[in-house]
Amino acid sequence: AMSVIRSRIQCKINGTICDPLTPLELKKGNNKLKLVLSVKGIDTGAFNLAGLLAWKTDNSAIATVAEDGSSIKAGTTKGTTVITAYRMNDSQVETNELIKITVVVN
Repeated sequence: AMSVIRSRIQCKINGTICDPLTPLELKKGNNKLKLVLSVKGIDTGAFNLAGLLAWKTDNSAIATVAEDGSSIKAGTTKGTTVITAYRMNDSQVETNELIKITVVVN
């Protein structure tokens, strides 16, 4: 069931659909790029799906996501990190991620 859900989630950053296989490239200090998640085929309207998920970053010095999932912010360090969204209060985070965003900061 999780794979079906994952395949239907669409991620947009500043209005552009993200390709999960292509890293998001940011400059150091890029601030608050708007992040919106939707589910293909379902009209979610103004409902903030990203706010229902828990977020983690492998390296917060490179990039972070706002706690409510509304934006991505580049950190002060160059490099590559992965930002992961998973179900809130999920004890098996590593196996139940819903979306991963690879971020490269130059």
